[in-house]
Amino acid sequence: MKEEKFKIHNKKVNHIDKDEKILDFEILPRTHSPMYLMHKYWARKPANIVAHYIQRYCPQNGIVLDPFMGSGVTVLESIFNNRLAIGVDLNPMADFITKNTGLYANIPKLEKAFQIIKKDVENRNSVFSKLFELRCPSCQNTNAIISHLIWLKKKDDLNHELEEIRFKCPNCGEIVANHSNLNEIFILIKPFVLEQEKNALTLLSQEQKKNPNVSFKYSNNRAFIQLRHNLRKKPELTELFTKRNYTFLIVLINLINNLPEDFKKEKEFLRFCFTSSLGQSSKMVWVINKRKGKTLKKKQVGSWTHHFFWDPSNFFEVNAWNCFKHRFSKLKKGKIDSNVRNNKSRLKFKLAESFKDLSIKSPVLLWNKSSSKLELPDNVIDFVFTDPPYGDSIQYGELSAFWNVWLDQNM
Repeated sequence: MKEEKFKIHNKKVNHIDKDEKILDFEILPRTHSPMYLMHKYWARKPANIVAHYIQRYCPQNGIVLDPFMGSGVTVLESIFNNRLAIGVDLNPMADFITKNTGLYANIPKLEKAFQIIKKDVENRNSVFSKLFELRCPSCQNTNAIISHLIWLKKKDDLNHELEEIRFKCPNCGEIVANHSNLNEIFILIKPFVLEQEKNALTLLSQEQKKNPNVSFKYSNNRAFIQLRHNLRKKPELTELFTKRNYTFLIVLINLINNLPEDFKKEKEFLRFCFTSSLGQSSKMVWVINKRKGKTLKKKQVGSWTHHFFWDPSNFFEVNAWNCFKHRFSKLKKGKIDSNVRNNKSRLKFKLAESFKDLSIKSPVLLWNKSSSKLELPDNVIDFVFTDPPYGDSIQYGELSAFWNVWLDQNM
């Protein structure tokens, strides 16, 4: 059915007539707006469809409940369509994503906080420079920055061999050096790059930073069910990162956590940006060799697309600082979008401390608990919209451990 028919039927109602047919037309999903592209989450539903259900079945100023809120689409669309919202999820990451998506942001102050981090990271003698800088072998007088490395698994199926080095020089631009044809630049800089990787954890100990490593295991000491490849033998967070990126990420999250106190709100947005960047900073970035059956002249960067943890045979190591900067640009666009919706809506995304506090002034209540233990009076919910977990198909808790450990650690 065409989009036009949806527009005709998409009207706000405060009740459903007895004779009205339920969902007698098609609703076409729309692409997510920038607000919903700030952070990865699984099975996120199209916001326009969720909004349509809310407008159609919940009265103005009514209360919407989502007992499995996930990334908070139901909560956000409720508020921005002038309904109060209660979101519940056992996963603390759901609460974290929903808050940071909806809360109003001071964009200039957020940019200022980012610049503080940037200054520390790109300092001449920083850990970043020791991990990612090398002397440009072409012009010999400028420091270049490693942007990508490609690693291939050896025949022993345990270790990886460095196959390609990509770096950017201010004078020479981007240079790609790989193992093929005995490339002179590759042969020249490979030992230095391997030495950086080897010594990365030593830098970490010198910085006296706490290691957030965690085992992907249940309380009975059994490894998570959906692990792939070598992770089944060694279910550790450290196995998902190169030593170089792992070391830098620990330094980066410490810089964010130690921002001045007057950047308290911005600190949370940057922690949100940090967890959003982790997937592309990990080994779960596969190498794309072909497109439409044709071999590519320049291999392309994949992403973490699977619903499990894996260490692919061949992977890209993407510069973790570049990943964070890219995600920060997404964060700014998303927060501008979120700010616009807050400004246009009669209700603003403001948190209530309890159900008693839920009101037009504080219309959002988020509970990080089991939906089987809700403390709600009878007959107070006007509409329940829920998308229950997909059983063992998507293991939300296990997958979110990849993010939660970085936020929970007091490093």
